[in-house]
Amino acid sequence: MKLLTYGLGVERQRLDYRPNPQRGYALVLEGSLGNKETRTPDPDNTVLTITTRSAQYEVNAQAILHVKLGRRGTVRIAGQGGAMVNPRLYVNELYRLGGIKNMRGVDEASIYASSYAIGTLEYRILLEENSNAFVFVDQAWWEDLSGAEPLRDDPIGFGVGTSFETKAGIFSLTYALASQFNIPVELRSGKIHFGFTSLF
Repeated sequence: MKLLTYGLGVERQRLDYRPNPQRGYALVLEGSLGNKETRTPDPDNTVLTITTRSAQYEVNAQAILHVKLGRRGTVRIAGQGGAMVNPRLYVNELYRLGGIKNMRGVDEASIYASSYAIGTLEYRILLEENSNAFVFVDQAWWEDLSGAEPLRDDPIGFGVGTSFETKAGIFSLTYALASQFNIPVELRSGKIHFGFTSLF
């Protein structure tokens, strides 16, 4: 497989303090268009291959809004999503969802998706300039069109966490539970996610 793409991105940000905001918004939009060349075995000749060319599109977006609530509180409303379109998608091209960056309560990068959307509602208490504690809910929808049959799910995750500053940077610790494929939430399936942000 060969893929050559051209893309364009736009970013707009107005946060009162980027590492630990209390108010403001951020928007990111990216899109790309490319030409994919795939080679598959010829069913009539085991030595030859068939070359197929097709257009592939991809769109990714992220939006974050922080609304100040009280002296130290903030409500974080966020959405992110992406979609790739092509008659033949491969597993190694797909989005990898799960973990602290997008779907908390789910194993890191355990979900393969060709399209997805995730909404987040989070309440934070700002403890210090670079520290906070929070509770959250992540609601997602995704589908995988790379296989013979489409695969879809709408998992939900929720939990608590904190971010705190050290000399090395900001550490994040989150405990989350999630439900996938309509399986009830079990306490023993809780996940602990770690994150680290370096400050310059």
